[in-house]
Amino acid sequence: MSAEHHDVSGHIKAYVAVFVALAICTVLTVYVAYGMHIAHPWNYVVGLAIACFKASLVAAIFMHLKWEKRIVRYILGGSVALMVLFYGAVAPDIQKHEGRN
Repeated sequence: MSAEHHDVSGHIKAYVAVFVALAICTVLTVYVAYGMHIAHPWNYVVGLAIACFKASLVAAIFMHLKWEKRIVRYILGGSVALMVLFYGAVAPDIQKHEGRN
């Protein structure tokens, strides 16, 4: 064990703030899904935007990416970009409902 004393109060405040933000975003997501009457494709877009915001909060604070070196952020960003590219490449084929898939 290290003899150093680490100040964890700043981290605890960040964790509590992220927890509150996640709870608010969860309520907002449920409200968008059931309470608001948005046109069909747009409720998915809004829900996905809220989910991406929540995922970025979790990655930045709970996974400590906020305090990592810049190269780690670039690797994560490249991985997300490839995931979006691969999804975009196969999405038209998956959404096709004609014939035998």
